[in-house]
Amino acid sequence: MAKPPRVMVAFALALTAFGPATGCVPAPPFVSGPPVPDEMIKKIERGKSTKAEILEWFGMPIAIGARGETLTIPRPTVWTGENASGVRPEGYVRTEADTFFELFSSRHNLTDTHRIYYYYRAVSTNFAIVGPALVFEKRSTRVRKLWVLISEDTGIVEDFVFMAGE
Repeated sequence: MAKPPRVMVAFALALTAFGPATGCVPAPPFVSGPPVPDEMIKKIERGKSTKAEILEWFGMPIAIGARGETLTIPRPTVWTGENASGVRPEGYVRTEADTFFELFSSRHNLTDTHRIYYYYRAVSTNFAIVGPALVFEKRSTRVRKLWVLISEDTGIVEDFVFMAGE
């Protein structure tokens, strides 16, 4: 039988020594934005799917951008180490819609009738094992972003970009 790593043995001894003063503290996750499920992303067909289908599958977007507009987008609340509470407060980010159009500019002749429907889903978790002093803490934020290029003239999805990560 393999010997447990020294760190695990030290951790187990610390838990035993501190007894009731030690515990696990899972914090509730922060969830921002509507779901962006894989099964719905797989249904999107360039040149065939419609704006109505996108709205049915994903709901209202976080933002709809036209070229030359400045968008005000809610930013997700996440667990961080930025302040005493460990939480980045809710707020808004201003961004130029043209930055979203850059995702598609090399493949499409973009016009004033194109819109970008922007979706994101962020889930931020925090887990700590605490004792008289903080022993271990793990934070993670998983983000899924979807940009959908739609022609308002035809109501057809011309293209989309999906990104998932931490």
